[in-house]
Amino acid sequence: MFVTLLVVPGVPVRAAPPAGADPMPVRAVILVDESGSLTPEQLSAEKSAAALIAQSEFAPESELAVVGFASSNAPGQSPVDNVCPLTKVDSDLHRNSLAQCVQKLRRREDSEGNDTDFANALNDALSIIGTADAGQQKMIFLLTDGALDVGRSPSWGGPDATPVERNAAARQAMNASLQIAADRGVQVWPLGFGDPSRIDKAQLDDFAARGSKRTCAPDAPAPSARLVNSDRDVAEQLFRAFGAARCGNVGALSSGWLNSGTSVELTVDVPPISTDGSIAVLKNDPRISVSYFPPDSDTAAPKSGTRDGATYSVSGENSAVEVLRVRDPKPGRWRVRLTSGPDVPRQQVSAVVIWQANVRSSVTVSPPSPPPGESVTVALTVATRAGAVTEPGALKFLRVRAKLSGDGFSPVEFAMADDGKAPDARAGDGQYTGTLSVPTTATGALEFSGAVSGDGIADSTVPFRTRVRAPGQDLVAQLNLRPPARLAPGERVEGAVTVENTSGREHSVRVVLTAANPDVVVTLASPATAVVPPSGQVKVPVVVAVGAENRPGSTTVRVEVVDDADPAVRYDVQQYTLVVELPPPWWQRSPWWQLLVAAAVVVVLGVVSAVVWAVRRRRAVEVRDLVAVLHCDGAQRPFSAPRHAAREFRFIIRDPRERDARIDHPVGAEPAYVMTRDRGGTVKVRTPDGVRLTLREGAPEMLDERLGLSYRDGRAAVPGPGVSDFDMPGIGVPPQRTENSDSSYNQI
Repeated sequence: MFVTLLVVPGVPVRAAPPAGADPMPVRAVILVDESGSLTPEQLSAEKSAAALIAQSEFAPESELAVVGFASSNAPGQSPVDNVCPLTKVDSDLHRNSLAQCVQKLRRREDSEGNDTDFANALNDALSIIGTADAGQQKMIFLLTDGALDVGRSPSWGGPDATPVERNAAARQAMNASLQIAADRGVQVWPLGFGDPSRIDKAQLDDFAARGSKRTCAPDAPAPSARLVNSDRDVAEQLFRAFGAARCGNVGALSSGWLNSGTSVELTVDVPPISTDGSIAVLKNDPRISVSYFPPDSDTAAPKSGTRDGATYSVSGENSAVEVLRVRDPKPGRWRVRLTSGPDVPRQQVSAVVIWQANVRSSVTVSPPSPPPGESVTVALTVATRAGAVTEPGALKFLRVRAKLSGDGFSPVEFAMADDGKAPDARAGDGQYTGTLSVPTTATGALEFSGAVSGDGIADSTVPFRTRVRAPGQDLVAQLNLRPPARLAPGERVEGAVTVENTSGREHSVRVVLTAANPDVVVTLASPATAVVPPSGQVKVPVVVAVGAENRPGSTTVRVEVVDDADPAVRYDVQQYTLVVELPPPWWQRSPWWQLLVAAAVVVVLGVVSAVVWAVRRRRAVEVRDLVAVLHCDGAQRPFSAPRHAAREFRFIIRDPRERDARIDHPVGAEPAYVMTRDRGGTVKVRTPDGVRLTLREGAPEMLDERLGLSYRDGRAAVPGPGVSDFDMPGIGVPPQRTENSDSSYNQI
């Protein structure tokens, strides 16, 4: 949250409002249909949906209750079952109790009263929510597979009333309850499922429209009725309604099939701006275990406690729905691994994340006390618990609006942008800037306010309150401080405040520094006060220093120039986003080392090129890929060169006068044919008589009237998958060496 940062001795600082507050708590009642028309699959879907909401709420001060409802058709029956009393979700114990108590939901038998009494269900929910306003969002979620049906309930219209009269009496009571809900700020979010012909869609729409239209944010969706046909969609759609109601963003559902005795991984995405989130896993069978892996990590996150700045808490491990809540989650893609035992049947499992960005926006105005008609610059900075929001992926979620209201004029809305175009100093730094002229009819108080909204954004804005400058005000100030986009620990930013005094008497002004992030230490390193002479203009140095021991992070810094005697009188206010990053290593900062590294790279590349050239040059004359082919009376008899690197391939022709003439290895000092290859690729052979012949691939060079010699080049052949060089057509077979075979080759 916002805190006052350290300053030099004698420099007072003004406390700033807290940044990135905790999520706004909710008080919610989940009404679950228990009528006799439910199928076992629908009842299971209802239980999962109720457990999903009850466990996924991430504000510890929130309170939730689950109520089953049907009807009361005879003495001793009750239209409602309070299966989960109103429970604060501030501990694992309480959240686990909610996970377990939803299992008490049931399909009623006729002897228990199994029709559909919306009127008593709504009345019970309003009684649980109560009238007190503890700063909570109040909401009712209603799941049903049918329409109002109290035709057999004597409590509506009396024992002699007809079914039509009883339904009319219940509908009148429902409308009265919905008016109470609207008056108390209670939203109603209905969800119908099952056979569409049995559902009164108009009635569900009326529930949503007649309840409160007070939303969690100015542009958040109003309550609406939802219909789903598939039982598997009940939990997801109710979860999305819950997200819309409490300004949470529900990600895409990730699903997969988990076989017996195996594992499956699902993924969910958490954006950079998220401050609070819950990863909900619909595992269906309590025997399935779940592990959660943060982005870029092969180590599972803990299920309780704190690690790497994030705080974890799990519930529902022994139920069909398990939820991991994370405060300050690491952004990126999380992996959810589900593992099944051999006795657990194959089933479909799912994971989904609900997240919220709890931001605090603060406004500054320059000049802070403008006269009517003067143009002012308004800056709005957005911060979370981690500091100013500067990540481009986070800023895309934001929509910013601003408004000026005050005495003597109607409210004026104006645009703000973080695009680097005047008056905005720098694009993408999380500070939105705009200009407007104060209405000429302004007479007194002014309030500049901003609103930050977007999917999953929960904003708490601190407005800037001031007054128009009184006529004849004789001291004005302008602060000029321009920090760079990035600062290193220990770095300083120097600027000045220009003060003009026309009063004819001395004034003392004070520079006050406040900031947002306690983990980023920033101090005022220049004198806090300055005396301004009776007339003229002076410049007062302002120096802001970043702590030398800071770790990377960001913070919003507000610098104010105020009257020393009366700090409520502000002469100028400016707000800056400071991003602290560790400097690059010394060898990256020194141009000489960069040149040396570049030279070394050139040398290494030169050596590598020379080696490659030499290898290629040597490889060009190797003969290990050659196959000598003897042509004899129309037959071809191939013989492969040895497979080691060599410049010469030596062989003899055995029994040249016989029909089985063949190529073989020379033995001892036997005169031999010597086959070579030059760098141009030409293959030649020297006969035992010293005659040199140039061979052609596949075309024989005749040695006499019967025998000819050619070659095949295995270097050009590209074996297919699973085929060795020796299996290629024309390559022949590997030589079979004998004890007397000549092994003296001219090896490279």
